[in-house]
Amino acid sequence: MYAAILTYTPDPSLSEADIEARFEASTPMFVAMPGLITKYFCFDSEKREGVSLYIWESEAAAKDCFDSSQFQDGFRDAFGCEPTIRITPVQHLVDNA
Repeated sequence: MYAAILTYTPDPSLSEADIEARFEASTPMFVAMPGLITKYFCFDSEKREGVSLYIWESEAAAKDCFDSSQFQDGFRDAFGCEPTIRITPVQHLVDNA
């Protein structure tokens, strides 16, 4: 398993409601995406920082998503910025669900 952590500072003209609407609008793109186990949309309104956490079956699946022009163009169009992307192996997991 691999985790991908994206951090970004959205365009200052976007309100928190705008950002939430973009989260909702992009959700269908991730449903049944090959190799994606789960995705979390996060936004720290005090810092005006977005964080997205993805859990992938493999590093290749993560790279296939983030290297695609569909993802890159869609992200830029939605948030007006480029994310910083970090992909790392998951060494250990605790799931209390």
